[in-house]
Amino acid sequence: MDELIIRNKYKVVDRTTFPCDACGACCSIYALVDLHITDIFRMSEKLGITPKEFFEKYVQVIEKDGAYTFAMNIEGGCKFLKDKKCTIYEARSDFCSFYPNSHSCFDLSQVQKKEMKPGNPGCAAHRQPDDLILVPDLERMVDSRIFYMVKETYLAQYGGVYDEEGMKAAHQKGLSQIANPRMRNIVHLQVMTEFMENIPVDEKTGEPALTKDEVKMIYQKMRENHS
Repeated sequence: MDELIIRNKYKVVDRTTFPCDACGACCSIYALVDLHITDIFRMSEKLGITPKEFFEKYVQVIEKDGAYTFAMNIEGGCKFLKDKKCTIYEARSDFCSFYPNSHSCFDLSQVQKKEMKPGNPGCAAHRQPDDLILVPDLERMVDSRIFYMVKETYLAQYGGVYDEEGMKAAHQKGLSQIANPRMRNIVHLQVMTEFMENIPVDEKTGEPALTKDEVKMIYQKMRENHS
């Protein structure tokens, strides 16, 4: 995308330009990685095993107040990290793909660096200038939101149990819905609205880094750039 500067101050940066050092630190600072059903199918295919085998070996069922979710335990370091490199990088989960961006807003680099410091002081994000507006991969974020809704439907029906046919049906439903332009547009509007409700604050001025109109303009330009 052509360089976009907001108010002659904030430079907008696409997530794909993030200067990752592949240090592997982010693969060991969390205890759990949330998984969608399609993550399970994608990662199992990369490993050459069945989704059920992957589920039984790597997936942890989290239950709280009668609600369930699927996650992968990476406490002490992810099992797929070798020599500080992800061995399933192309099939990594959405949770991993979005790091170090937030799932709920455009990130302001000065805020992001402060939030990351306790857990990951060596990340390349700390070398970024303070006044970058960091935009995540919006298309993958829409995919992820759709996969999340599909997972919630599955969990409501089956709980934390692996049901072979139910899992296959949920996976196929997710793939079908992310290919539906109407569904994508609906979710894009939901994500953009969420971003407008979670605008980062510039710690130097104490003011929001963007207006809602600027969030909308950036969002639309990024969508056009990836169309």
